[in-house]
Amino acid sequence: ESICNLLKQHTTQFDRALSPMSILSPIDYPMNDLNAIEPSFMYSQLLKEILLDAEYEDYARKALTQLWRDGYQNNRFQLKIIDEFERDYNPDLAIWWYTRESFTYSMLNRALRTIDIDHMIKMGFFLCDIHRQIQQIHAETSKIEDLRTVYRGQGMYNTEFEKLQKRIGGILSFNNFLST
Repeated sequence: ESICNLLKQHTTQFDRALSPMSILSPIDYPMNDLNAIEPSFMYSQLLKEILLDAEYEDYARKALTQLWRDGYQNNRFQLKIIDEFERDYNPDLAIWWYTRESFTYSMLNRALRTIDIDHMIKMGFFLCDIHRQIQQIHAETSKIEDLRTVYRGQGMYNTEFEKLQKRIGGILSFNNFLST
């Protein structure tokens, strides 16, 4: 395998392995005392709510595709995908675009993981569409009686796992979409 393919594979594995998350213990942060909640957790939750409640204009897609073009200006393959996104994007296919073998997955998760507010705002309509589509699928599948339980593996450092074990019963918030 070429070094380029190996690097792509390892980058994808890294993107999927580490999910940044906030873990709040019910002892350390009682839910009835909002002043005790860690500020970074509160701000990230507020930002998510703002992004999901915002109304997006038609130019939002143009702004996002321009951001992507700037980042991939020397990559003809990705530029073709960006053109396709700008031309054909449909909110009902948001999950398809997110999981498509392209830059969309890593760009969105990088913005969420690093809390890159500028990128998150520009990707806001896309985040919103993914969120709505997940809600719709959940509403449709929650009525199905023959559900199956599936599991998703998650890479995690020992320190994070120990922190998780100590905070059983608390709140766990991921700064990305959990995808399989």
